[in-house]
Amino acid sequence: FEFVFRSSVPCLHPNTQVLCAKEYKAISSLKQGDLVTDRHGQEQPILYNLQFDRSNDFILIPKGSLTSDDSCVLPCNDLLIRKGHPILLNGKTINPAKLIGKVEGVKKTKLNDPVPVYSLCMKKRNVYVIMEGIPVKTWSEYDIMNSKYKFSKH
Repeated sequence: FEFVFRSSVPCLHPNTQVLCAKEYKAISSLKQGDLVTDRHGQEQPILYNLQFDRSNDFILIPKGSLTSDDSCVLPCNDLLIRKGHPILLNGKTINPAKLIGKVEGVKKTKLNDPVPVYSLCMKKRNVYVIMEGIPVKTWSEYDIMNSKYKFSKH
């Protein structure tokens, strides 16, 4: 099931770690039906793991750059996310590109080799799943089926 697109898709690096119950797993390894943890600590089943075309352009949010104290480190690891893919920060939806120049270390980065980008599709809208310790917005089935993006389902 594929759709055609000609613009940059806002998604995540394949090594992005997603919280699944009590452990983190790479987004590229997740499958339909796997349970992931949302921002409220509830387990949510993945409808589809979406793989999009390759890219080497990402926003780097360095490990610990969003931490306000020593109690936890956010993100847990460097987060490579495409510009335009919403995250939740202090209760507000934010485009990661808007953090450039405002949060130390956040910057555009270009990988040597393009990688496939991934995102998760959930049945409901406005589900934020914990990735590298940060709530990251997922696609809803309605939104992805009505988008202009080409993807494959896993």
